[in-house]
Amino acid sequence: GEPRTWVIYPGVFSAGSIDEGTRLMLTALPKLGAGARVLDYGCGTGVIAAAMRAHGHDLALELLDSDSVSLLAATENVPGARVILGTALPATGATRYDAILSNPPLHSGVAEDHRTLERLIADAPKYLRKGGYLQLVVQRRLPLEDLLGEHLSDATIVAENGTYRVWRARALSRT
Repeated sequence: GEPRTWVIYPGVFSAGSIDEGTRLMLTALPKLGAGARVLDYGCGTGVIAAAMRAHGHDLALELLDSDSVSLLAATENVPGARVILGTALPATGATRYDAILSNPPLHSGVAEDHRTLERLIADAPKYLRKGGYLQLVVQRRLPLEDLLGEHLSDATIVAENGTYRVWRARALSRT
């Protein structure tokens, strides 16, 4: 909600502005207790993680992205966060999270590709603590209720606008 200096580099996603999906996600950020471990999956330059920190949360923040240039910017935008170069949750190691937050990448070049989203949802239970949750923003037209219900529980829409929905689903137990 406040202007701040933001580091970006040429070629990163949504350089110079916050995309509409991420903007909606920021309106529905969760309240977490001190010390909660949070992963910003597909973090780009770190907007979601920085917003979590700005809310005054004393969180252990980790940021995962497949783009090393974006991670370089994220390191500067979210100092002290652990950055991880990778394409999927296994790159984080054996870490268990209280929350995984994401505006997941849905394109491979120009073509829309849902494999990363599907893998994120399928892998999430293995990387969430009991009661932890996956929260993601996607276009409204993507039917996620069944896919989320297949791997997690209590899938609900926590924010939406004419184009996007923010979904939240819980992990009942560690697998």
